[in-house]
Amino acid sequence: MFITITDVNEEEARDIAKQIVEENVGDKGLTLLINNAGMARPVAFPNLTAENLEVHFKTNAVAPILLLQVGAFSFAGDSCGASNSSEMSASRAMVLNITSMAGSIERTGKELKMDLVVPGYKMSKAAFNMGMRVIAANVKDKGVLVVNMCPGWVKTDMGGHERAMLTVEESISTMLKTLGELNDTHHGTFMDRSANLYPF
Repeated sequence: MFITITDVNEEEARDIAKQIVEENVGDKGLTLLINNAGMARPVAFPNLTAENLEVHFKTNAVAPILLLQVGAFSFAGDSCGASNSSEMSASRAMVLNITSMAGSIERTGKELKMDLVVPGYKMSKAAFNMGMRVIAANVKDKGVLVVNMCPGWVKTDMGGHERAMLTVEESISTMLKTLGELNDTHHGTFMDRSANLYPF
């Protein structure tokens, strides 16, 4: 069963998703949650506005964290109670957070310079990565694998059709292959679509 939420900013939509999950999976719990919300509105420093920063944070960081918080109790990993973290896997219970290498604080201004035109996006993704790292630490004993993954520069409306390096199919096929290889050693990490680690 697949459930899609078109606007994660709406509390009602998050509550409806929770209800649908509960009605369909019952005590078995949710196997996979993909946090793929994202938006970018380029406004470079020193022309930033509070509105630009707020809309990035609301969509890219706050909403997906609240979505996970709403449904955190109903993951499949919880159904067995506390478990050894070595049992974590994508086939059991997982939160896959689609993030961006633009959220790396360490690489900003060094090798990552082109994306400086969207500081609101960068800051919100860094906050998102940190938020999910905090959540990962909180659910480690519940058997729920939490991973932050950058899909690469993909030819989407937001990514830019002309300049992006990857097609949607190329990115997704690699990510799907990687998911099957993830385990407890990847819990709370920030990686690319092939499981190569990024610095936070």
